[in-house]
Amino acid sequence: MLGRPSWVSNYFTTVEGLFLGARHILSGAHFQMMIDEDFSMKNRITLNKKTKQNLFCYAMIAYPVLHFLLFTVYVNFSMVVESFYNWNPSTGNTDYVGLLNYQNLFARIGNDVTLQFSIRNTLLWIPLGIFVMVPVSLMVAYFLSKKIRFHKFYQAMFFFPCILSIVVTTMAFYFMVHPTMGAVNSVLKTIGLESLKRTWLGDLKTALPTVMFFCIWVGFGMNTIMIGSSISRIPADIYDVGRLEGIGLFRELVSVVIPMIWPTLTTQVVLAASGSFAVFIQPQLLTNGGPNGSTSTIALYLVDQVKNANYGRAAALGVLIAVFGMLIVSMVRWVMDQRESVEM
Repeated sequence: MLGRPSWVSNYFTTVEGLFLGARHILSGAHFQMMIDEDFSMKNRITLNKKTKQNLFCYAMIAYPVLHFLLFTVYVNFSMVVESFYNWNPSTGNTDYVGLLNYQNLFARIGNDVTLQFSIRNTLLWIPLGIFVMVPVSLMVAYFLSKKIRFHKFYQAMFFFPCILSIVVTTMAFYFMVHPTMGAVNSVLKTIGLESLKRTWLGDLKTALPTVMFFCIWVGFGMNTIMIGSSISRIPADIYDVGRLEGIGLFRELVSVVIPMIWPTLTTQVVLAASGSFAVFIQPQLLTNGGPNGSTSTIALYLVDQVKNANYGRAAALGVLIAVFGMLIVSMVRWVMDQRESVEM
């Protein structure tokens, strides 16, 4: 057989080379396409993760922002606007009266005994919380931190009123001091001190101290737990240095513990000052502000104005409470911050 001409062989060799080269190029392009698709997929996955993270962050921020706008900005703004109007409950009409609600409110201070008691009691609650409840909670928390016998039991007993509903706790205390069925008068009679028996919530001399004692008892447990948790985070080395220097418990409390937990004490003091303007449910359930308005508070008086459809006067009182409360709390916070700078 005759062999193939050389030009035929060269032709097939060239075609085969072109085919192999084209396949190589196409394979490389396909590979690059796969890389591009993979890179694009990774980008989409990354973008999806970032989008989900952003949506989660926005969702977490949305509620507090909406809560602030609705219950702080809108409600307070509406209260300020309402304080310049009078609303007639029979007709439903509102009349612009300017500062008349504020003028009437200041005029009532001279002849409204319940309002006088409300202002006095609210002002008494501020030093009661700052100078009684917080210091007592501090001392109890400090001694419990020393791991005295049954300290866990004492902590549970102090915190127990905070677990229960305030309504349940208030009713339990009410029956405890009841003049005929109460445990307090029964104990006094048993130990021979029957002359000290009182109608604790019905006597002008004992009603307010009894309500104040109950408020301290209810808030005492929470303050003790919060202060105690701060004390427990103080490094043991600091106590060891104090013992080497021979300091006693009182000096350790004043010189070591209090400076170390000052931010927590500042928070407790500010909460005690601001909470004084919101005391409502305890006197409302125990005495309803009686006897003769002697246990009323400014918050309870405001609610009574709303019940009597004096919405303009109630709004004006709410504005004054907010302004005065912010001034008091700001002053207390400034004093605590100045004291902290001196300690440091």
